[in-house]
Amino acid sequence: MKKFRLLIVFSLILCCLAVFGSCNSLESHPTPTDVKVDPATLTLSWDEVKDVLLYTISITPEGQEAKEVSSSKTSYSLTSLDPGNYQIRVKALGKDEVINDSAWSEPIPFTREVEPGMVFTLINGNTEYEVTDKGLATGDIVIPETYRGKYVTAIGNKAFFNKSDVATVTMSDRITSIGDYAFANCSYVTSITLPANLSHIGKSAFASCRMLEGDLVIPEGVTAIPESAFSYCGTIKSVTLGSKVTTIGKNAFTDCRGITEVTIPDSVTDIGEYAFSMCKSVTKIHLGAGLAAIGPYAFSAMASLTKVTIPDNIKTLGEGAFMSCNVLADVELGQGIEIIDAGAFANTPIWANSPTNEVYVGKWFLGLQDNTAAAMELKADTVGIANYALYRNRQLIALDLPNSVKIIGQGAFAYTGLYHISIGSGVEQIYSQAFEGCTDLTSVFLGSYESSNKTLTASSLKVIESNAFKKCEALDEIIIPETVEVIGSYAFRDTGIYAASLDGVVYVGDHYKWVVDYTEELSGDVEIKRGTVGIANYAFYKCNALTGIALPNSIQTVGRAAFYECTALRSVELPNTLEVIEDYTFYHCDKLSLFSLPPALRVIGRSAFYKCGSLLSVDGEDLSEDTFTIPEGVTEIGEYAFYGCGEKRGDGLGNNNRYGTEIVVIGNSVKTIGSYAFYNFAPLKKVVLGNAVEVIGEKAFYKCEVLEEVTFGSNIKTLGNRAFYKCEALKSVVLPESLRTIGDYAFYKCFGLTTVDLGNGVTEIGSFAFYGCSGVTEVNFSSNLVHIGKQAFRNCKSLISVVLGQSIAQIDAHAFYGCDVLTLYLEGTKAGEEWHKYWNSSYRPAIWGCTLSEDHDYVVSFVKGPDSVVNKNSINTVSAPTRKGYMFKGWHTNSSATEGAYTAETVVNASDGRKLFAIWAENN
Repeated sequence: MKKFRLLIVFSLILCCLAVFGSCNSLESHPTPTDVKVDPATLTLSWDEVKDVLLYTISITPEGQEAKEVSSSKTSYSLTSLDPGNYQIRVKALGKDEVINDSAWSEPIPFTREVEPGMVFTLINGNTEYEVTDKGLATGDIVIPETYRGKYVTAIGNKAFFNKSDVATVTMSDRITSIGDYAFANCSYVTSITLPANLSHIGKSAFASCRMLEGDLVIPEGVTAIPESAFSYCGTIKSVTLGSKVTTIGKNAFTDCRGITEVTIPDSVTDIGEYAFSMCKSVTKIHLGAGLAAIGPYAFSAMASLTKVTIPDNIKTLGEGAFMSCNVLADVELGQGIEIIDAGAFANTPIWANSPTNEVYVGKWFLGLQDNTAAAMELKADTVGIANYALYRNRQLIALDLPNSVKIIGQGAFAYTGLYHISIGSGVEQIYSQAFEGCTDLTSVFLGSYESSNKTLTASSLKVIESNAFKKCEALDEIIIPETVEVIGSYAFRDTGIYAASLDGVVYVGDHYKWVVDYTEELSGDVEIKRGTVGIANYAFYKCNALTGIALPNSIQTVGRAAFYECTALRSVELPNTLEVIEDYTFYHCDKLSLFSLPPALRVIGRSAFYKCGSLLSVDGEDLSEDTFTIPEGVTEIGEYAFYGCGEKRGDGLGNNNRYGTEIVVIGNSVKTIGSYAFYNFAPLKKVVLGNAVEVIGEKAFYKCEVLEEVTFGSNIKTLGNRAFYKCEALKSVVLPESLRTIGDYAFYKCFGLTTVDLGNGVTEIGSFAFYGCSGVTEVNFSSNLVHIGKQAFRNCKSLISVVLGQSIAQIDAHAFYGCDVLTLYLEGTKAGEEWHKYWNSSYRPAIWGCTLSEDHDYVVSFVKGPDSVVNKNSINTVSAPTRKGYMFKGWHTNSSATEGAYTAETVVNASDGRKLFAIWAENN
């Protein structure tokens, strides 16, 4: 009994020990993992530990004791930490008598950088930062090279706009862009150094930085100084423009009164109005060789400029170009000047110091000191008359210009008292409005005149611009020299000449020399008089009563937009000798059918036949010719030349009937087919391109919906973007060996395409080039192909196989996405370094390491290995390779076999190490 009691006591002791031991061996939470800090947001994060409600974060500053904080989330913001270095750990907290705390995670280092105080915003796919606001930064601003682990590359629009507490700005060379108004109105900033890699400066970026000092150097990467970029930066001492700057915008350096010298590099082609206006300290200007024009008021109000040399490359001095340069007395004018606009040298000593009432700069007549003075004589060597030189001088009643004069400027004699003028034998161009409103003008001789027999003995006149003699009410007769090539719109509108119009057609010159306008009397069909040599620009503009026009063979010129929007015009006869159809000649002549073009034609201008319709009979039959031929001599077809030609009409039953030319044959001299040239040509079914065509422009045949066949010439090098976009009826494409580039979207959604032969010259296929060509079953790639653009063959759902040679250096994302039955046969053994990781984003089967034929057109063999066939179990499995003119009979280890031992689908089961040959049988 005693032993039994001892046994019971011993058992109880063991139980207590067991209970006590279990109380001290609770399980612990797992240690938090993936502890990291997001450098952009300074947020500490870690992976969630299951069933944990609270975490402890240990933050140990360098050289100090740790501090612990708690978080109920799996993250914690570190933005409140002082700058310095830290070690950070995390543990999961347990629950009393249930589970223990986890162990601490491994410590991670963290450096809290000194915040510059500015506001930064992520850009470029969150890879870089842009400064978007000054924030708390003041005084000497330093734009850091990096912020929170990423480069700072841009200063945003208005980032420092109107901030008076900015003293200096220092930028790292990582900055490439400074936005609009970025530092505008920083009134007290004294120093800004532009970074070496800067390429973009926004408009008004530094406008009104009135205390900005020092020498301004524009970096080499900048190509344009935009509008008001440095206007009113009055204390800048000098400006050095980079050698790549091409444009200086409006007001770019207005009122930079500290600058003493301006040098325009040869790269600059355009200077905007007021660009350097009111730069009062400038004493020297050097104009570059690339500049053709000086914009209005560009160098006006330069109070210290005494001399300027205009080089021969300058053709135009804009209005007020040097106006109010009040000490400018010496101007050397180049030989290239063609236009001096009104007031170019107004309020300068050139006017005040003129020894006569007639004011000159070089050999150009500018005007009169006293414009109310009586008639005068021009110098014998005068070359040009500036714009508005004698505008509204009623005292001027007669003038014979010396034979040296070549140019009569815009409005030069407008609204004067002239009744007689002889322009001499040297004038080549009369600019617009030159004699407008000379209501007393009755006698005009456009050259040297022999009064005894009333003939012109010599003339160099080529151009009479628009409105040149408009409102010369007394002018009822004028002789047009044989030399005239162009008469502008309304050149003789509202003159006495209209009283002699014939059947509503207004002629000028002896023997009906030129047609310049029409009157309300014109209607129906018109036959232009024999002997007429030209039709002026816009001569029949919007003449809605004109139904037909016949031009005699004497016609040499049909002007720009001569029949613009003659909406009733149905028929045209052009002379056989006509060489140019100018821009907009038959624009929107909606009922005009395409007719036979003159055999001498060389150029078809922009929008020449824009939206010309087709000739329809009363019952709706198509009466137009089936074939339209571009003559052999034509070298250029302009943009929009045949845009929207033909008609598409609904019949009320859901059908669209198309009327007009169905076949276009382009002669063998055309080199360029301009962009949009045959855009949406409704009835076009067939195009034959001549062998001279090198470029087919952007959208040249865009949405020619019934176009079935295109015969390409042998010299095409470039196929522009969207050239055959949505040509849904196009059946096959055979491109010549000469072609190098297929543009983006070139054959986008050409649903009717079944085969594509790219020739052997194509090096680049643009993005989306054959997107949605769902009927294409076969594409023969060039052995010189280097680049396939993104989504180039997306949704080519019938494409069975393609052969990709080792020449292909780049394939962009999703190139074959949605090609549901495609198998890829590749000469290489792996993807190239520049192949996008999603180049085969539909994971179609691919057979690597193929041996190709000498011309790279088809597969000869491949060695079956563990890595030679990928995605073999994809939907629709492996498709057979294709070869033009042959049928695939299978794979065999014997190249002489006539039947395959493996099909396309079963070849994946062949033993590794076997060389398998493609067996082909000629397709009879």
